[in-house]
Amino acid sequence: MRRRKKDPGDDSNLRPVVGLGIAEMERRRTLRKAVVLRMECRKLVAERDAVWAELMKSNDVEWFDKFAMKMLRAKRSVHENLQSHFDVLDKRLRTLVVRIRELAQQVFDLGLTVDIRPRPVTAGTGTSSDLQGVGLGRNVNPAPGYRDFLIRSSGNLSNAQLCGRLDFYLDLARDQPAIGLPENWVTKFGVKKYSEAYEDPKCRALVQKLIAKVKHEL
Repeated sequence: MRRRKKDPGDDSNLRPVVGLGIAEMERRRTLRKAVVLRMECRKLVAERDAVWAELMKSNDVEWFDKFAMKMLRAKRSVHENLQSHFDVLDKRLRTLVVRIRELAQQVFDLGLTVDIRPRPVTAGTGTSSDLQGVGLGRNVNPAPGYRDFLIRSSGNLSNAQLCGRLDFYLDLARDQPAIGLPENWVTKFGVKKYSEAYEDPKCRALVQKLIAKVKHEL
C-alpha cells in the first residue's frame, strides 16, 4: 500500500514556542507589574496623542475662526485666551512626555517593551487640509506635522534651543532616531537627535534650512 506523504504542517511537534523570557519573568514575579505598567503607558500615549491633536488645531483655519468668534462675542481677548489654552495643553503634554518615558524605561527594565511613538493620524479626526499633511487620508505619518508645529510655535528660541525642544518631545525610543528626523541625516551623518544634527558642522546647514523653511510657511 502506497503511504501518503505526510504534510509537514500536520506535524504536532511543529508548534509556536513562547519565549523563555516570559517564564523567567513569571519566576521572578515581575510579569504582572510589567504588564500593568505597559497598559498604563499605552493609556498615557493615547492621551498624549490627543493633546498633540488639540494643540495642532492652531493650524486649522476653521477651528481658529470658531474660537476667535467665540471670544469676540464674549468680548474677550482672542490672543490671551488662545495663549492660555495652549499653555494648559503644553504643560499637560510635557507632564505626559516625562511620565511616558519613565514608564517605558520601567517596562524595558522588567523585560518587556512598549511602543511610545505617536500613532498615525487617520481621516475623520476633525482636522482639515490646513494642517499641512496631518489628517489627510488614512494612516498619515504624524511625525513631520508634530515637528513642524514645534518649530512654528517656538519662534522665540534660538536654533540650538529649538533643537533641544524637538528632542524633548520627539526623541522617544531608545537607540532610535528622534521622530521626524530626516532619514538621510541619519544615514549620511549618523545623527539620531536634532541637537546632534545641529552640532555636526556638516549637518548644521540642513537643520537651519529645515527650520527656516517651516517658519517661512507661517
